[in-house]
Amino acid sequence: DMGFKYWGLIYDQGRRNSLLTKHEEGIDLKKDINWGDWNDYRVVCKDNVIEVFINGKLFSKHTEKDADIAKVKGIIGLQLHAGPPSVRYYRNIRIKELD
Repeated sequence: DMGFKYWGLIYDQGRRNSLLTKHEEGIDLKKDINWGDWNDYRVVCKDNVIEVFINGKLFSKHTEKDADIAKVKGIIGLQLHAGPPSVRYYRNIRIKELD
């Protein structure tokens, strides 16, 4: 997620309809987010673990304990939640398969 207090959190909309993570200790949104400028997101998914880094800092981490969910493969998409009109911009998107 990005925006408001949700920067770097993982939300499971398709199954649980709830946040799966909270911010790692030491995250300060006022200091760690480039407000009004570009932010660098890195999402690392390996086995049953998802880590979200923003501007080089680990914001949240989720370890999926449900084996049926953890083994599911799918697509990568960029989402904009429902609600009032808003705009999101993305650039320099790269996908790298892990060894």
